[in-house]
Amino acid sequence: MKETDYGLVVASRRNADEGNYYWRLNQFLMPFYVLTPMASGNPMSCQIAVPVDDEHMMWMVPTWDPDKPLMAEHLAE
Repeated sequence: MKETDYGLVVASRRNADEGNYYWRLNQFLMPFYVLTPMASGNPMSCQIAVPVDDEHMMWMVPTWDPDKPLMAEHLAE
């Protein structure tokens, strides 16, 4: 984890193939946004969590594909 001027970057590592690792970096843009890496060719999205009161929050996940319209399966998610 590394603190930044805009929030945090959190890294995780797992074994890939022999002698290699798969690294994943998530950016937390404080106070509401999380940017999650997506595999190439998949739609992109981010998570937005906005506190409403002490016990509730509003959760939104905008999803888009910069290259083509979203397919029905992606819209259903």
